[in-house]
Amino acid sequence: MRRPRLIRTVIAAWWPLACGALAFGACAYNPPATPAGAGSGGKAGGGGGATGSGGAATGTGGSNVETGSGGTTATDGGPGGNTTDAAPGTGGAVNTAKNTNLTFTKVTIHNRFLAESVAIGDFDHDGTLDIAAGKRWYKGPFDPGYNPADPAHGEHIYRDGHDDLPVSGTAEEINTGVSDSWSAFGYDFNGDGWDDIFQNSASDIGPVANGQTKPIPAGTGYWYQNPMGAAGNWQKFQVSADMKGEHKIYADMNGDNKPEILGACKNCNPPETWGYWQADWANPSAPWTFHSVTRMYPFKDNCCGWLHGLGAGDVNGDGKMDLLERSGIWLQPASGTGAWTFINVAFSIPEHLDTAPDIGGSHMQVYDVDGDGMNDIISSSNAHGYGLAWFKQGPAGTFTRIMIMNVPAQGAAHDDAVFSQLHSLWLEDMDGDGLKDIVTGKTFLAHPFTTGDAGGSGAAGVGAEPTVLYVFKLVRTPTVHFEPHLIDIDKGAEKASGVAREFRVADMDKDGIPDIVISSKRGLFVFKGKP
Repeated sequence: MRRPRLIRTVIAAWWPLACGALAFGACAYNPPATPAGAGSGGKAGGGGGATGSGGAATGTGGSNVETGSGGTTATDGGPGGNTTDAAPGTGGAVNTAKNTNLTFTKVTIHNRFLAESVAIGDFDHDGTLDIAAGKRWYKGPFDPGYNPADPAHGEHIYRDGHDDLPVSGTAEEINTGVSDSWSAFGYDFNGDGWDDIFQNSASDIGPVANGQTKPIPAGTGYWYQNPMGAAGNWQKFQVSADMKGEHKIYADMNGDNKPEILGACKNCNPPETWGYWQADWANPSAPWTFHSVTRMYPFKDNCCGWLHGLGAGDVNGDGKMDLLERSGIWLQPASGTGAWTFINVAFSIPEHLDTAPDIGGSHMQVYDVDGDGMNDIISSSNAHGYGLAWFKQGPAGTFTRIMIMNVPAQGAAHDDAVFSQLHSLWLEDMDGDGLKDIVTGKTFLAHPFTTGDAGGSGAAGVGAEPTVLYVFKLVRTPTVHFEPHLIDIDKGAEKASGVAREFRVADMDKDGIPDIVISSKRGLFVFKGKP
């Protein structure tokens, strides 16, 4: 495969929408034909790229939360939206600053495998955004040379949890290489003006190396109350002990300007369904209530719910948030109560209109791609295979798949942008042109090497397909298409971040330009957008 080159190199947002350890075997399939006249991506992106790292210290930091003043609340969000600006998946407000060349400075906070999700918030109340990943939060700002071991400007432990996990890719890491942080979210849950942290563990986790324990049990979610600068672990409150599925979405599903959490539940009524958890905001420390939305999707081997493909957005334009999953769209009833209307659409490859488990994409986005006034759907095709597409909405709830990226054999038709394991995906206006762009990439070690995933690497991480991070720029002229812009790629000793189970886009330094924050099996990184 001919790789896109890094055109420009430099040294050195807010609700996201997360693959699992039980889906074995290669994800091989026959690629669908691209519909006639479909945009496939114009010229390869002319900008983008980021290499170099800023700081490699790996100290353990302290356990005290540093006191600050001022600051903001409700600073985290889902892919492309927040609680006040826009519904998740629609992209939030248009950027006023420009990153026309899609150029980013890569800041390496550390190169340790500690978590596979991040939360953003002003955790010390000083007016600067911070990052939470695993059992640590990291004090901002984040610039080249960042040292997490610096007690005045580094990491702070706020909960119990594991430290470094193995990352060699051997078979036993199907258990030992699973983080207890697969989804995270920063939000002021109790309304005291200080940002708290939600953490959700993987649907199933096994014993870990070196006698470590995972204090967040499998498939369990807690929110941790910010102690307003006091020392020690933050008090935790259980949202649910039955939070399954490979992805979580944070969206205002009922119009109260507060987030619900979308995911899958095993022992709910009815069981094994997609739906959402809703808080009692008069008592947010109490367990949240799960509302089932979909038909039953039987959990593979009656186990853990390694379901793929989930999203939220207003598909039919009625002002209500709908639920998306790999086999279709569930339209919220106009009354807000009763059964949801199902539109059966195969968003995955291989296609599934049925309830067969496991196969699906990642975070699904709702957006009017072609500007015709109807919202379309954007989704990866297979979280452990290949494919990225948008689905053009037509009359009577019909959708036409238009491939943005496909299997290696069709790489030339898509500007040679080909990679697998698109396990997380974000939609945001990354260059300030008023159109939402796709941010995604390859998840490094989405499964151990021995499971034979499509595009996976061989022994000791040696393989033909590098780990990458891309921005796919939306262009509407002369035809609608997405231009691939390569941001990060394995290059010698400098390893790309990959996108992990979940990542976030946020304006970390408040310059009006979106930045990308990723915690993966390669470490913790901030890609700072530049004008």
